[in-house]
Amino acid sequence: MPSSVKDLSFDSNAFNINETIKFILNGSYDRIALQFPDELLKYSSMISSKLSETGKDIYVLADTTFNSCCVDEIAAQHVNAQLIVHYGHACMSFTRHIDVYYVFPQDELDFVHFEAAVKELDYKHLLMFWDPKYHHLIEDLKKFMKNDAIIWSSLDTVFQKEADVKVIRNDQEADARKGKIGQRSFDLDNIEFSDVHCIYIGQESLSSLNIQLSTLSSKGFSIYDPESLSLSMNSASKLVSRRYHLVQKAKDAERIGIVVGTFLGNYFSR
Repeated sequence: MPSSVKDLSFDSNAFNINETIKFILNGSYDRIALQFPDELLKYSSMISSKLSETGKDIYVLADTTFNSCCVDEIAAQHVNAQLIVHYGHACMSFTRHIDVYYVFPQDELDFVHFEAAVKELDYKHLLMFWDPKYHHLIEDLKKFMKNDAIIWSSLDTVFQKEADVKVIRNDQEADARKGKIGQRSFDLDNIEFSDVHCIYIGQESLSSLNIQLSTLSSKGFSIYDPESLSLSMNSASKLVSRRYHLVQKAKDAERIGIVVGTFLGNYFSR
């Protein structure tokens, strides 16, 4: 979470209070659970008080079952919540039982430096992904760059359990040019995936790793870090290298145990 969010006095605009209220009312949700990372819990009473003005039942989740970036369906089900409002960084993994409305943190991006860094890449087509904390800047960034060679993925801020769940892992599938990675989607139209260079705006993380592993058949993958103003040039990330090392190590094992410690176990057992 950026220090700018940690330190700010309560600002309803920073937490999308008005937009959240509209979403709750338009969706006719009656029981809403709020999920905060530890650093934002100090705002929970003020936010819940504002949202309670809708006349709906508002609950604040505590001691979440998983990492704060993961939506905690299990805790929300204890109060029969119909909607989770998730605050802070999100890994954007799928939920199964409950609708989710995301309120992302907001960080800054140097448009000029980013555009200059992108020009250093050797690409025919560029597929753009980003950390959720830069999502609020993407429309302005599109207007600033005006580059026809860039394909902009989309990032859904709402997940509804009725949505079609499909994850495209590589271009071996019939419709790989229309890809979906978690709640990120993209459409390559008539472009071959092997001609596309992928770039992720943000720090190296499990989110960037998931995207990198899901786009292995692309021409290359780079990470632009807005904090250090650095761009990785087609190099495999440390997380990918570590994963490969562990896979090789697992090949030497005589017995392998699988531990399922997440609600997604129900999804895989269907």
